[in-house]
Amino acid sequence: MTATPTRAGRESGKYDDVPLVLVADADPALVRWLEEAEFGVLAASTAEALLDALSTSVPDLVLIDLGLPGLSGLDALRETRARHGAVPVVVLAGARQASSVVDLLREGAYDVVPKPIDRTKLLTTTRNACERHRLSVKRQARDNGFASIPGRSPQIRRLFAQMNGVAPSDTPVLVRGERGTGKERVARAVHNASEYAGGPFVAVNCAAIPDSTFGTEMFGHEKESFTGTRAIRRGHFERARGGTLFLDGVAELSPGSQAKLLDVLRERRFQRVGGTDSMRSHFRLITATHRDMRSMVARGEFCKDLYVLIAAAELEVPPLRERAGDVRILVDHLLRGAVAPGGTVPRFDDAALRILCDHRWPGNERELGNLIRNVVVACENEWIRPHDLPLQMRFRGSERAANEVPQTSDRTGRSFDEFGGTDGGPANIRFSTRTPAELEREAIEQELERWNGNVTAAGKALGIGRATLYRRLKAYGLR
Repeated sequence: MTATPTRAGRESGKYDDVPLVLVADADPALVRWLEEAEFGVLAASTAEALLDALSTSVPDLVLIDLGLPGLSGLDALRETRARHGAVPVVVLAGARQASSVVDLLREGAYDVVPKPIDRTKLLTTTRNACERHRLSVKRQARDNGFASIPGRSPQIRRLFAQMNGVAPSDTPVLVRGERGTGKERVARAVHNASEYAGGPFVAVNCAAIPDSTFGTEMFGHEKESFTGTRAIRRGHFERARGGTLFLDGVAELSPGSQAKLLDVLRERRFQRVGGTDSMRSHFRLITATHRDMRSMVARGEFCKDLYVLIAAAELEVPPLRERAGDVRILVDHLLRGAVAPGGTVPRFDDAALRILCDHRWPGNERELGNLIRNVVVACENEWIRPHDLPLQMRFRGSERAANEVPQTSDRTGRSFDEFGGTDGGPANIRFSTRTPAELEREAIEQELERWNGNVTAAGKALGIGRATLYRRLKAYGLR
């Protein structure tokens, strides 16, 4: 049985900016008190469910009842501390368990709350522990260099907490996330915060390695092992010695390459192609994928033993649509990087920024970066305004609206997607012969025709309010 979000957590779908408490206790009153105090709560009925939840979540606090069935509370405390040493653990102990309080504190418990539980004592301890953990995460993020990852949203802070937990060890880490979320940047940050920071960071795109050359790429080859090879080639395993080997797109490896990788990772020994000497290379392994590897293992598409080995710890990089509050921070960061040294950094006006914040970003940070680069090239002054953005982005404020709006085309019948769409392509450059007002009027006319003159429906499809649309209709003489 796994831990589940409580009613409040299910209704919101996420915990926003409230502290998250993982509770392993059978008393429903405890969960109710925490919810009423506006904590996010994950509830586990057994210690085993608690540990299962810790494999995918990093809470701000763990509450453990020593009286839970199954695994002992002391063992659950030890395992929690081993997995996430920075997360405080508060133990709930009955009168008969008072003799173990000293042992619990010695094992790293933040505090011990006696049972029956005093509500005020519990909530005070919970608030203090959560605040201490959040301050610790911020401090460690600053010290470890995670601040180089733009963002201050709760989702990013939760990612920082996960990174803090795995960085000091040499545990293999699997970084999961959609395309364009910045998985390699997360892997580099973990490398820089680890004991391997002084060594190389070797990034490998697994999807770009043909099965026939996997051995040569990963393990290298001796000279004259192939026709025309007159020099020794060091493979990625050898080059990563003393540092971090980052395998991006690990789910794309063929079954044969998976088997070769598993054999070498188990022994940390390999041979160059054409060689006879066994070599050892010690490095930190970090892998990444945008695919659901657990489902792939269940379908037999990925080796279970290899998955268990590389996913000893997992990091989930949130998509940009789930942290819209970070868009402004990312825009500032990307604008500075898109301008040549000494050049003037343009700025988005409020209206353009609102469009960016409302966009769903299916391509995540990569899509935003492409957009910024294209807009900066086309920008003629220091301000970037809505008419500088791609037409589709201006009229599609959400992914749902994008699915509803029919494909727009210009007067030649060519699709706007031929010139670039919401991935930041040059659509806003190719149509410069027509004014923004002309484009807007045409789009409004098309939507009104499509919705048989229904202003409300047309406004929703265009992503603009009903009152705003009425003003546009009057200005363009359409009403």
